[in-house]
Amino acid sequence: MRTARSDRRHIVGRQHGLPSETADWLSRRAITVSVLVAMVLTASASLVAMDPADASSLVEAKSIALSRSANCVQGDVEITYSANGVSRQAASLTSDSGATLDQYETAAYQPVYDGTEFILTQANVAPAAGTVLGVYVTLGNTPPTAENAEFFLLYRCDTMRNDRGGTNVVLMTCVGDYGTCPKTAQEALAPPPTQPTTADSPTTAPPAGDQSAPAQPVVATPRFTG
Repeated sequence: MRTARSDRRHIVGRQHGLPSETADWLSRRAITVSVLVAMVLTASASLVAMDPADASSLVEAKSIALSRSANCVQGDVEITYSANGVSRQAASLTSDSGATLDQYETAAYQPVYDGTEFILTQANVAPAAGTVLGVYVTLGNTPPTAENAEFFLLYRCDTMRNDRGGTNVVLMTCVGDYGTCPKTAQEALAPPPTQPTTADSPTTAPPAGDQSAPAQPVVATPRFTG
């Protein structure tokens, strides 16, 4: 096939009264120019396809969901995102007691990706049924920068996976730019900070009656809802 193209260039050159060497040189120049034009057009199309709003971000975090394989030992989640130029990702599994049950860092699945990825974590010690666990994932650079995205899911675990009769209940989810979400189960369950009292803040006198009654327990409420 290569010989056929070479013969054709020679024939065209002779039709225009050009030596075959000159025709070969002109043909090679034409091919080079065509390749360069194609590269420029491809690069231009890639720039046009990029959303200007995402130009400063490596990752657009879209969602996080509990995988059907999750239970008290397997903290498996599914994250959906669009990425362009990412290199690293990190994940961790923590409990409401403050324990870190799993933590690792690895290369990103693909530098450029648009879709859903399964993130697998596994507890080094099996928590009891009913333990509240948090799965955290960050994607982008190492160490994390403002260009990273992060994903967090809090759930009450069961020893069985849901598709086998278990009851693993999602309590909250969070996705966004780096710094948006809690990173541990304890952080997600912590009550919001109280506002400092100022001179202009209204005050309320304590109610009359028996002051020795025990205070009502404060129930921690997640700051994000899924």
